[in-house]
Amino acid sequence: MIKVEMQVCYRNSYGRDLCYPACNISRNICKLTGTKTLSNYSLKIAEDLGYEIKPIPYLPSNFDLS
Repeated sequence: MIKVEMQVCYRNSYGRDLCYPACNISRNICKLTGTKTLSNYSLKIAEDLGYEIKPIPYLPSNFDLS
């Protein structure tokens, strides 16, 4: 089975580590769940669907969180 890479970015917001989408696949999963961040449960479901979660460093120029 070929694993498709899904990029995410972890950021700390008010003392909580949150997982933000960093590619179209992860943004679409956020749209499906109706959230702006990915929960541990959403990430587990994505892995079960065959996606490989790849954390990337946070660079403000790479993100459009709207």
